[in-house]
Amino acid sequence: VVNVICRHFHVSSIGKLGLSEYSDGIISAGALLTYLYDTQKNGMRHITEIVPYSNGKFMILDNVARRNLELVRTMWNKEKKGCLLWVLDSCKTAMGARLLRSYIEQPLMDKKEILYRQDAVCELKDRYSDRQELIEYIAPIYDLERLIGKISYRSGNPRDLIALKNSLTT
Repeated sequence: VVNVICRHFHVSSIGKLGLSEYSDGIISAGALLTYLYDTQKNGMRHITEIVPYSNGKFMILDNVARRNLELVRTMWNKEKKGCLLWVLDSCKTAMGARLLRSYIEQPLMDKKEILYRQDAVCELKDRYSDRQELIEYIAPIYDLERLIGKISYRSGNPRDLIALKNSLTT
């Protein structure tokens, strides 16, 4: 698996990627790359970096805590309506909605990063006209993450290409 990772990222050793300390991650990443090469029949050129996931950066919430806190679905009827995500989500794009969901599911641990994020939210909250202008600009943008993924995997269709073009010229 190490060879698969080194070959993919064009390096002579795992150390050059800064992954020497992540033996389990190396095995997982190598297995995932091998699976993708076997199933996607694609060069995977769009995968240009590998970033270790650090448990210390995010609060660890087990399934019981996630369920009881009703972060992304309610405990009883398993619906979004009534959960924390439902209360907070006024996102105008699918990309924003996914980012908000990840913020809720992986709460930060570092006080400095939390305060930075809070400041950014306050900035937008307090500047109504700027917020409305931003909404106007981002509303016509399609889901770039999904579009780029489809195009990278060569499963995009002409409609996806037009949506990408329109998003980039907006």
